[in-house]
Amino acid sequence: MPRSVKKVVLLFWPMAGYQYHVLRGVRRYAGAVADWQWEGIAPDAAAPAILARQHPDGIIGMVGTAKLAAAVRRLRVPAVDVSRWLAQPPGAQVAVDDRQVGELAATYFLQRGFKHFAFVGSVVEWFAQERQRGFISTLREAGFACPHMRVEDPEETLQKSAVWSRVNPVLGRWLTQWPKPLAVFASADPVGLMVLATCRYYGLGVPQEVAVLGVDDDELMSTLANPPLSSVQYPAERIGYEAAQLLHGLLARRPAPAAPLLLPPLGIVTRASTDRLAVADPDVLKAARLIQAGVEAGDTIRIAPLAYKLAVSRRSLEMKFKKTLGHSIQDEIRRAHLEVARKLLAETDLKTLTVAARSGFANASRLCLMFKQHLGVTPSAYRQRFRVGGQ
Repeated sequence: MPRSVKKVVLLFWPMAGYQYHVLRGVRRYAGAVADWQWEGIAPDAAAPAILARQHPDGIIGMVGTAKLAAAVRRLRVPAVDVSRWLAQPPGAQVAVDDRQVGELAATYFLQRGFKHFAFVGSVVEWFAQERQRGFISTLREAGFACPHMRVEDPEETLQKSAVWSRVNPVLGRWLTQWPKPLAVFASADPVGLMVLATCRYYGLGVPQEVAVLGVDDDELMSTLANPPLSSVQYPAERIGYEAAQLLHGLLARRPAPAAPLLLPPLGIVTRASTDRLAVADPDVLKAARLIQAGVEAGDTIRIAPLAYKLAVSRRSLEMKFKKTLGHSIQDEIRRAHLEVARKLLAETDLKTLTVAARSGFANASRLCLMFKQHLGVTPSAYRQRFRVGGQ
């Protein structure tokens, strides 16, 4: 092998949704600027022995066990972990900010009017613990408690068994004891599938009694679920790109970063498993649906005509919103406008002025102001989260 060519081991199960998109990001960077020879190894129980025989120059991948982490450390080569399975990875790390994932999930359920919450996470992964901390701390700040349960790691189950959506009896008995409607945040999509299968077996209606939210937005897995699983989306392809860029620098003997590079989650893809508001008031339900439909259609939503359509007074409708959802009708309208703008920024190359017009904002300056106030970033910075390599 020419000395300029670097041998890089990829520790991935290539068909898994998140890992597939990470690999796309790795390819996007390395295919353009790096002369690397790839060696793929599944990060399973056999990986440490196989890795020891490879003599790589660098490693990118999913390091999920202490044994595999020790094997990576023994090689004394640059390594970048993209899993956050371990609290102490064997090298640099690029991943999603899991605390922010939990905070986003809690805010999502709070905005939908839920009062009862639960967290279900797998036993061992560091990312699951961080997501739990973010979820529970956000709920606690809002004045709500949140019981939690640890279950067997579904990722391990996927490797051991052909059954990849199974009922968990202990989980079923646990879910039945809490008040309904219950908002359940699952630490990852496989955990969410387990919750859905268990709810179905125990006769718990989803989302009427139990709303379920996962993480990873594995589109195939999520849409195969019954009902389809809502999920937190994060920039997997950008994680791969940043990991490859970081490894390239490490191979050139640049200093390793002092802390992990943690990227913010992108948002939440709502599917049938959470597609409800947890409120009993029919006027609020109807109003919220009319607001969402109207904003998506590009209509201007005004409160007085909305109340007239529902045959209630404006003041009465405003009081109902405050009582049931904890925010005003205007806040609900603003949230709907922001959601449409976020979707357009993420999925299109429309100019900011066009995005503002299509999402119901008076102009680009107003859109920018709302993004800064409610999301903490400008529209262009938000869009950049979805772009790989500054493209």
